[in-house]
Amino acid sequence: MSRRETPDSLTSNPTNTDVSSDATLTQDSPSIESWNALASRDLVESPTSLSAKLQGFGDLSKIRVNLLVVFVVAVGYFLGSEARVDVSHLMLCLVPVALLAAGASALNQYIERETDALMVRTQRRPLPEKRLRPFAALAFGLTFGILGVMGLALVSGEIASLIGAGTFLSYVLVYTPLKRKSPHALFVGAVPGALPPLIGWAAASGDLNLDAWAVFAILFVWQVPHFLAIAWLYRKDYQSAGIPTFPSLDENGKSTAQLTIWTTLLLVATNFLPFATGERGVTFFIGAVLLSLLCILPALKFAAEIHGEDRGIKSARRVVHASILYVPLLFLLLVIDKLLG
Repeated sequence: MSRRETPDSLTSNPTNTDVSSDATLTQDSPSIESWNALASRDLVESPTSLSAKLQGFGDLSKIRVNLLVVFVVAVGYFLGSEARVDVSHLMLCLVPVALLAAGASALNQYIERETDALMVRTQRRPLPEKRLRPFAALAFGLTFGILGVMGLALVSGEIASLIGAGTFLSYVLVYTPLKRKSPHALFVGAVPGALPPLIGWAAASGDLNLDAWAVFAILFVWQVPHFLAIAWLYRKDYQSAGIPTFPSLDENGKSTAQLTIWTTLLLVATNFLPFATGERGVTFFIGAVLLSLLCILPALKFAAEIHGEDRGIKSARRVVHASILYVPLLFLLLVIDKLLG
């Protein structure tokens, strides 16, 4: 899941995706000795009403963003089902997935709470606005994360639960701290961002075939141009917060434009991987051509206008909007192709 307010992942991305420079979950977490003191202070210094706190926990969970995670897991389950979909089992699997997604979002915001306060696009989150205490966010994230992993282990099988746990841990403990250190965190964050459909796939079939990995590859590549466009729009924000992204380190935009074009072309190629595996038919092939146009045309315009009068701001927004449409259209196409096949 990335620093995006769209799917980046268990979350988007790359490309979905802030504390002091050396902060990690372990380093920022309260010690055992101070746990009770922190909890007591939270109760005494409650800054908001109950309804406001509930709203704060909802925002901490990124409910709207994580609905996309639940959606792609459900589609992955459908695609991985060889016969009729076991709806009751699917519903049981989606509950711990939702818990995992909420827990990961909460811990991400706990770790990034200080730099979130420095960025315009994240200043309205619950922790920078002090609608919730950091301890409450930490406890919420750990509780939901643990319940999610345990729930997947109980209802979805070994492979699905391992993928779910790997997604959660890599997003929280690897990608989130790495964002403060290197722009290449984008590629690291694209891994947990692309894993959710494989959770559903493995839960349905107990295995992962080439078709499943083709979908993973598409989502992995998709996050790169998506996040590059977002990071270009908010590059000043990232610079002021000290977060190294490719756009924030690229003053003239040349490298950002080139990377956007190359990764979009790679996305166009990966669009056809499900067809190349032999699992998808002509319907998917035709749809993949249209999806490729949805990707490449805005990217080309962005690269052409990045040195223009508005520095490619309008065209970067078009890239973001097109990439947001891309994911549901891709999965809708996969579902239609399977139904027709």
